[in-house]
Amino acid sequence: MNNQDIVNNLHLKNVLRIEKKEADESITCEKPIKEVDTHFVGKIVLLEIENNLIAKKEDGKGSIYLRIINSIEDFDAFTQDRLRIYDRMWDG
Repeated sequence: MNNQDIVNNLHLKNVLRIEKKEADESITCEKPIKEVDTHFVGKIVLLEIENNLIAKKEDGKGSIYLRIINSIEDFDAFTQDRLRIYDRMWDG
């Protein structure tokens, strides 16, 4: 799978799950635009791939989840939502 395959799949699905090893071999981009450390399940990273903003999140079990994000502001809202979820998980 290459960058264009990833983007094409993301336009068909909201979320794409791929194995971390495959993601490490497949995803090529200059550098992350933004990173947010969840302090729970690693970092949520904003990448630009083929002129698309894509959020990348690891699940800690060997899978990567990707989703297209419309803007940096949407990425910030997405990560804040995830951080609230993780915080509630700690509270039981």
